[in-house]
Amino acid sequence: IKSLIKRWDTDGTIDITFGFGGEVLCDDLGEFNAMEILQDDRIILAGKSYSSQTYGSAVVCLDEYGNLDPSFGNGGICAIPDTSIDLLFYSALQSDDKIMVLGHNYDGNSFLIARINTAGVIDSTFGLNGILTYQFWSGYLAPFAMITDPADNILISGAITATIDQNPFLIR
Repeated sequence: IKSLIKRWDTDGTIDITFGFGGEVLCDDLGEFNAMEILQDDRIILAGKSYSSQTYGSAVVCLDEYGNLDPSFGNGGICAIPDTSIDLLFYSALQSDDKIMVLGHNYDGNSFLIARINTAGVIDSTFGLNGILTYQFWSGYLAPFAMITDPADNILISGAITATIDQNPFLIR
């Protein structure tokens, strides 16, 4: 799987200043399911990295032109140190541009939230060493979305399947 990022100007024309002809192909970086734009126009991608320096759940930072930002994490990549989470699916920004990412395991019984600062370092003041893990007691837990509210609280919605029924949930 290769991730492609394209950028258009506000009038709908391709932004040729971005990447190569308006697009960046992340074929050597990995697959990404979530994207955010920081206040300084850097682009945050959350998903799974396949780079030579990081394999697994990761957050990648590109500059405003689509180049890997070497000032972020380790050469533009911040690895999430939890091998039970295969892929990051969702992201959100707090008011100070701290990056929140959400990933879950394919067994469907747990997920994690990690907070990363704008330098690409996991924020050890959040959760346990920058990571909060939520374990579900039975059934399948599927988060579908994550946002932060104006007070920087984190909200996650999704569904729980305990039997054949799906029950929606909201965690704050």
